[in-house]
Amino acid sequence: MKYLFFFLLLAAITPFQSNAQRNFKPGYIVTLEGDTTKGFIDYKEWNQNPRDITFKTTEQAASQQYSPNKIKAFGVYQLDSYQRYNGPITKGAVDLADLSSGIDSSYVTDTVFLRVVSGGKNVTLYSYRDKIKTRFFIADGKLPPAELRRYVYLDNTQANKIREFNFYTQQLLALAIKYAPNNAVLTASINSASYRAQYLEAVILQLNGNTNNYKFKNEDGGGNSQFFIGIGASLANASFFGVEKTNYLENIFTAKTRLQSVVPIIAGGMDFYINKNVKKLFFRAELNLTMYKGHATYKSSYMDYINKVDREEELTFNQTAVAFNPQFVYNLYNANSFKFFVAGGLQLTFSLFNNTHYYGQNFLNGKPESKTDYPVFYRTMTTNVTAKTGVTLANKFDIYLGYCAPVTITDYPNYGIDMSVYRLGINYLISKK
Repeated sequence: MKYLFFFLLLAAITPFQSNAQRNFKPGYIVTLEGDTTKGFIDYKEWNQNPRDITFKTTEQAASQQYSPNKIKAFGVYQLDSYQRYNGPITKGAVDLADLSSGIDSSYVTDTVFLRVVSGGKNVTLYSYRDKIKTRFFIADGKLPPAELRRYVYLDNTQANKIREFNFYTQQLLALAIKYAPNNAVLTASINSASYRAQYLEAVILQLNGNTNNYKFKNEDGGGNSQFFIGIGASLANASFFGVEKTNYLENIFTAKTRLQSVVPIIAGGMDFYINKNVKKLFFRAELNLTMYKGHATYKSSYMDYINKVDREEELTFNQTAVAFNPQFVYNLYNANSFKFFVAGGLQLTFSLFNNTHYYGQNFLNGKPESKTDYPVFYRTMTTNVTAKTGVTLANKFDIYLGYCAPVTITDYPNYGIDMSVYRLGINYLISKK
C-alpha cells in the first residue's frame, strides 16, 4: 500500500508542474525614464532581495525579465515595493564562523533592488539581504539611500572576543538632531535600537512624526506565522517480524502476523512562512495525539507422542502516542483559493503503553493447562519519516492524506512489531487577521 501512496503522489504532481512555478500578482514597474507601466509581477518568497523580476503587461502577454539596470522601481500592489540602488554595499560577515579579525570595512559597488520597509515625510528605511547578511539603508528626503553600517568582528587583542561597532547609531542620531531636536524619547530609542527591522522601524516612525506611507503595503510582508487545529483518522498497520526463536516469543512473531486499527487523531500547531503573501514554501510544526489498540492471536497444533497439543497465544497492547512532527510544506499549485501541496518531515513520538499482555496456553488432548502471561517491552520514544499530500481550500482548510514510515515499537533486537500509519485528515487554518 505504501507504494500506491507514492505512485499517487507522483501522478498528482505531474499535471501541476507546468503551472506551479508562477505566482503573478498585479503590480507595476518604473522605467529608468520615470514612466510607470502597470501589469503583473511573478511574486516570490525572495528570502534574498531579487536580482531580477518577471513582468508582463497583461495576463496573456509574454513575460520579460527586468534587472535593476533596466528599471528603477517595481511594486506588487498592497504587498511590496522595491527601489533601484547603485552604490557601496558592505561585505563584512556577521555569522560567527565567518567573522574577521578586526573590523572588515570592505565593500562592493553594485546595482540592486532595495525593499521599502517604512517611509514618511522625512526619511525612508530600506532593507537588502544577500547570502552574506541583512543590511538596512536609509534615505534622507530625496537623497540617495545610504547603508546603516554595523560591523561585527573578533578583537584579537582580547582572545578574539566578539565585538560590534554600531555606526548606524550615530547616523540615526544625526537625523534625530535634524528632524526631532531635543527629543529625549527618540534619542533613547536610537541608543537602544538593535539592528533589526522592528526596532529600526520604530525609530523611523518617530523621525517621520509617526507617519508611515508604506504601512498598508508592507504589513503582511516578510516572515509570519499561523496556527492550525485538525482532526482525522489514522489507520495503523502493525506487522510482526522474527528471525530467531526465543522461548515463548517464538510463535506469534515468526508467524508474520498483521493487525490493523483505525483510530481518531487530533492535531494542532503553527506554520512559519518566509512570506505569508506567497505561501509557496513554509515550515510546519505539528503536535498530534492518537490512541491505538493492538490485538493479535496465534494458534498451532502438534503431536507429542500420542498426545495432541494445541497452542493458543494472544498479544494485546494499548498505545497512547503524542508526536511532534516538524515538516516542510511546498505548494506545487498556489492560487489564492486553491493550493495543492506536498510535505515531508520527521516525527518524534513519545508513547505510553498499557494492557501489555502476551498470553500463552496449551491444550493437552483438548484439556486446558495453566495460562501464562509474559511481559513484552515497548519503546517509549521512536522516530520515523512522514509524508503528506493534499489541498488547501479558500486559505482555510487543509484536506490531506499522510503516511508515516514503519518504525519498530518493541524493544528486542531480532523480533518485534513494526508499525506504519496512514492518515486522512482536515486542518482549520486560524488567521490572525
